[in-house]
Amino acid sequence: MAATLLLIQNPDSDNEGLVSHFKSLHYNLRNTEDVSSAIQHIDDHGVKPSAILVDIPEISETQMDMLESIEESLGIHEWVFLTYDLEQSLSERLEELSYRSLRQPCSYKRIEIAVKKAVRSTIVRRRLAQYSSSNLQRSSFESIVGHSDVIVEHRRVLEELSKVPMSTLMIKGETGTGKGHAAGILHSNGLRQEYSFIEMNCAALPQELVESQLFGHESGAFTGAKGRHRGLLEQADCGTLFLDEIGEMPLDVQAKLLKAIEEQSFRRVGGEHEIEVDVQVFAASNRDLQQMVVDGEFREDLYHRLNVFEITVPALREYKSDLLELVPAIIADFNSQAGKNVRIIPDDAWADLMDYDWPGNVRELRNALERAVLLSKNETLNSCWLKLNNTLLEEQLTDIESGDEQTVSDEPALDDNITQLQIVKSNVVSFEIDGSISLEEMDRKIIECALDVSQNNITRAAELLGATRETLRYRIQKYELDIGT
Repeated sequence: MAATLLLIQNPDSDNEGLVSHFKSLHYNLRNTEDVSSAIQHIDDHGVKPSAILVDIPEISETQMDMLESIEESLGIHEWVFLTYDLEQSLSERLEELSYRSLRQPCSYKRIEIAVKKAVRSTIVRRRLAQYSSSNLQRSSFESIVGHSDVIVEHRRVLEELSKVPMSTLMIKGETGTGKGHAAGILHSNGLRQEYSFIEMNCAALPQELVESQLFGHESGAFTGAKGRHRGLLEQADCGTLFLDEIGEMPLDVQAKLLKAIEEQSFRRVGGEHEIEVDVQVFAASNRDLQQMVVDGEFREDLYHRLNVFEITVPALREYKSDLLELVPAIIADFNSQAGKNVRIIPDDAWADLMDYDWPGNVRELRNALERAVLLSKNETLNSCWLKLNNTLLEEQLTDIESGDEQTVSDEPALDDNITQLQIVKSNVVSFEIDGSISLEEMDRKIIECALDVSQNNITRAAELLGATRETLRYRIQKYELDIGT
């Protein structure tokens, strides 16, 4: 749906072609010749513009009062003013009201760009408010945010599969695309939603423990097995077992899993009796399992048994147009968790977000936005923490490592909290940007460094990082950091 643009243009304006210019663009244009008519459009016709473009050469105090009344009553929107010579008091009031002000004369292209950015700001602010108030459920289809063809099709496929009585499903996709999220949605909206959804990451366990975790064990089955343990297959009875990174499962365990799926029964490690279960198995992998089959690293019979149904979760670079909806949803989530109120995303942040290819997909996006939100000091996103290809701390601390302290002190700091960390030469934080360390791991290291510098004084560490005590405590709990008593 086209965004609504309200144009208030006095007949005395020299911009005679402005109406026809915006009519040629993709806007629902409403234009009036004075402020009173604009108020009538809003009050009588229920017009809720995303942006209001004001082109009045000589604004009076009365007109400014009326414009400010619109601001108070209309809800979330943005203003773009074409400015002329004004007395200082009116000029200050206008600047307070405006999202952009453009000194006249200027080109229609500049006005068009300013309006486009104002509309985008309104969309983001409205969605932030919507997501914050609705507490979007992670298990709903609507939690897959976006309206691109790729995302619409992805949602459609999940909705169709949720109605199907499946025994197995293969979920493919790159790292960080949200394969676990898709599995959770299918279970929560599927035929087994009243029963358990059990997850197991095959890459997160030592190979010798995979079998015990999956099938359980009897007391004394191996060294350290002091009691009976119900495996995840047993815990997921009547529900769903999600096996993430199944390509990392040992071949001998793959054989036992195949038998359990086909016969719906298995034995615990060290057990003598068959245990019957009714389990729906979802498996996911970011590896090419077909090639692993060819290379003898994955059982062909298990691959075909799991691949009865197959979906591929799209990579973020395939639907970057949906960032306009996805970013506000993620920011609203972190606002809620950390007690922040970030609602303004600067143009340089949007440029970074849109230009980046996101090799780590939605997981990488969430990490980047979480960092930026937590280090924001006001309602504006701290975009300097979105330096995705070259972390800010690495750039800032390189001079300290090389002993070039004069350069650091002479140059203006990008952020006060960065300056605080720069002075600690014995606790330099730097990272190799080669994919070996995630943004979340970087975040943990930075917090550990700040706590070390402050000798575990949370108030001081929060000051170093430009964060609140509550935010830092949340991060300490999240990363299970030991700060003593």
